[in-house]
Amino acid sequence: MKIKIIINSGIYKEHKKIAEAFVKELQEKEYEVMIVDLQKDIPAHEKNQIIKQEHSHLIITFNMVGFELRTTLNSASYNVMPYRMAHVLLEEYSLYSKWLQEPMNFSMFFYASDKTAEEIKKNHPETENVYSVDAFSSSRWWDDDNTVHELVNKIINDTEIELDF
Repeated sequence: MKIKIIINSGIYKEHKKIAEAFVKELQEKEYEVMIVDLQKDIPAHEKNQIIKQEHSHLIITFNMVGFELRTTLNSASYNVMPYRMAHVLLEEYSLYSKWLQEPMNFSMFFYASDKTAEEIKKNHPETENVYSVDAFSSSRWWDDDNTVHELVNKIINDTEIELDF
């Protein structure tokens, strides 16, 4: 089973470290994992191609990286991709409010701090699959193997990618 982790280390310095923690956990579970770094100096059309290059069963993003990518009809490119997606939201709600106003693919799952999850549910009740993650209240939660293990397990269970086989 293939999983892509989409990051932007050019904007978010912690993405690489978090992605590495996820890769370690996922590889222990025998998943094939690829990190895709959409640094800001890559043209948008190339970013789309990089994400679509190889089929994967699940895409995991941090801070909704890639939501800025558009289709020719100006909707989020992620909405037309045939993958389940887990968006790990590490920042405050205001960073995501613009993207959350759009219709979402039913196979998207959102993981956020208690406060951000509450704001999403309040301001975007049509957005399903929004989960609160207690660990996000502590700084550098990704350095705790147990926390990463629990979050990865939650993502695997919630997205039901295991049921695809």
